[in-house]
Amino acid sequence: YITGVAFSLGCPTIKINGMNDHIHILLQMSRTVAASELVSKLKSSSSRWLKSKGSEYQDFSWQSGFAVFSISRPSLE
Repeated sequence: YITGVAFSLGCPTIKINGMNDHIHILLQMSRTVAASELVSKLKSSSSRWLKSKGSEYQDFSWQSGFAVFSISRPSLE
């Protein structure tokens, strides 16, 4: 789901990895979307989607903060 949202914002994902309490997303940033806007849309839309999957997810929420790191294309591997 998150991959589709990121793609619709012009930010194709390269890899997503889930941890116990957060996720890591490696993606190509769009030149027209700010990182804060991307994270906001990823969090809000995925939270709504997950809550629609059953009452057991009604209390789900993402943490309030986030971190963004950039790497060069040759460093992808």
